[in-house]
Amino acid sequence: MALTSAANVAAMAPNLTASESVLSALIARAGVALARHCGYPPASAGAMPSMESATYTLFGDSYQVRRHSGRVLVVEPYPVTSITSIHDDPDEVYGSSTLVASTDYYKRGDHDEVIVLGINAIHGGWSTSDRAVKIVFVAGFSAVPSDLEAAAIEYVLHLLNLRDRRGVANVSSPDGLNTSFRDETIPAHVAQLLEPYLLPSRYVP
Repeated sequence: MALTSAANVAAMAPNLTASESVLSALIARAGVALARHCGYPPASAGAMPSMESATYTLFGDSYQVRRHSGRVLVVEPYPVTSITSIHDDPDEVYGSSTLVASTDYYKRGDHDEVIVLGINAIHGGWSTSDRAVKIVFVAGFSAVPSDLEAAAIEYVLHLLNLRDRRGVANVSSPDGLNTSFRDETIPAHVAQLLEPYLLPSRYVP
């Protein structure tokens, strides 16, 4: 599922002449650009970044899986909709004996991104060595929030406008007025709509 549809883009620009296939291609391109801007990683090797619902396999300690205390992991991307499995194995084998029981942890946080070991869990705390924790989970948006879809629509319209002025810094109209264009990868009004969706690792240099 894409962040928006060709019909919804066309509804915002009644005089639009682009075909549905062109709009669909730009929607796909916009989805990648917005995901990359917000810090969403590819769900698998060779895939493109996406904010849509996908299954991720990640390891701690990385930017996406951070151990905040003995019992607490913070994962991204989010929202986290389900956890398939968590292994805690300093030997990095991830066999059945190192599978953490689903009853031993729970999710919390605004986006269910905080994974907490229960007080009575067999594990006293998450292992601290690199890649000891392997987590497979589903994250991203299966239902796109309205402001995120608005950002996608606005960015697609921006890409459409670029077709007529690619490589042009300014134009002169017949009445002698000059118009200058800003060189923007993500227009400011789109970036503002995306602010609530920037992942914490987006700020890591």
